[in-house]
Amino acid sequence: MDEDETNMDKKPWEIDEDDEFLSIENDTFEEDLKSDDGSSMRHDLFSRACLMIKRILICLLMNTLDKDIFDYIDFKTLSIEKSNIITDELREFWTDLTISFKVSGYDFKTVIIIEHKSYYDKFMLLQMLTYIVLYWNGELKDGHFSLSRIRPIFIYHGNTKINLEDLLSNMFDPLPDDLPDRLRKALENMSEESPLNFKFKFFDLDKVDLSKLKGSFEFLKFVELLKYSRSGLGEVFDKFIDDLEEHLKTHKLTRTLRSFLISVGRYVSRSKEVTKAQIIRMVKVTKDSNFKKEFEMTAVQEWIKEGEEKGRKEGEEKGRKEGEEKGRKEGREEGEMKKAITIARNMKNAGFEKDQISRLTGLTIEEVEKI
Repeated sequence: MDEDETNMDKKPWEIDEDDEFLSIENDTFEEDLKSDDGSSMRHDLFSRACLMIKRILICLLMNTLDKDIFDYIDFKTLSIEKSNIITDELREFWTDLTISFKVSGYDFKTVIIIEHKSYYDKFMLLQMLTYIVLYWNGELKDGHFSLSRIRPIFIYHGNTKINLEDLLSNMFDPLPDDLPDRLRKALENMSEESPLNFKFKFFDLDKVDLSKLKGSFEFLKFVELLKYSRSGLGEVFDKFIDDLEEHLKTHKLTRTLRSFLISVGRYVSRSKEVTKAQIIRMVKVTKDSNFKKEFEMTAVQEWIKEGEEKGRKEGEEKGRKEGEEKGRKEGREEGEMKKAITIARNMKNAGFEKDQISRLTGLTIEEVEKI
């Protein structure tokens, strides 16, 4: 019997436990969350932590890539690229992932750039195109004589509904109503023929039908939690715990699942809709004392203790919160400026014009010239 026949019932995401993680960057997730103010950054960090688990990443690719590509991926070669897009200086602020893989039996690589968006960004296509150009420019600087094929993927779950047909046109200046028809058509064609009209995959969680989604338990729950993160998360998390309990009746608490649950705990602990009792119940249904000890070492336990302290010192806490908010605001402003300067420096090195850099980063021409 052929090997393909013996493995025909094996799911694509069922890989060796020792080969489950793309990196150990999950360790930085805890520190990131401690400094987070509960804004959109927590969604980005949760996405990054989960997508570093191969089982979840493979399922995302299965639901977004063309089947003719997905069927030939050598999953053992899946890895996080040392990105030319994001420098070490910028990495603490940016949360996209640049993934590469090889096709089974061949040596060339294909690149996937995954950008998670928890809010509507009018210029998301321009941002992605900038990533692609910077990546290719980095390959040339590294001495490559050809460029990697790149497939961009957006994961979106913002409040604003997006019509993909409008993404391109919304970036350009609106045309006057009284334009002659021939001129209007010619200008619209210019927009459609611009470099910004590239192909990409758009995984819009608002439109995802969870009942038709295929993938591992971890992937399906990752999508579900993100989908309802802005409304109804408390009720969804209760369902998550019930489904986890049912899942563990027939499946082991693997290293992958443990890592996923810790990331989930950190993530939902920042939601006002999820209670301390719910998080504790999630830990209890695992019926694993070692996991309980491991979980208690995470930021979730600190959140629980902090919550109890807040109940005893409500008046004092109000003043502390006001002070922290002021400090966080100043820190965010400083971080955004640092991020913009680093992006501008990368774009400048890649040969972009000063006015292009200014439009994308928000810096003034004078600030760009000083870099």
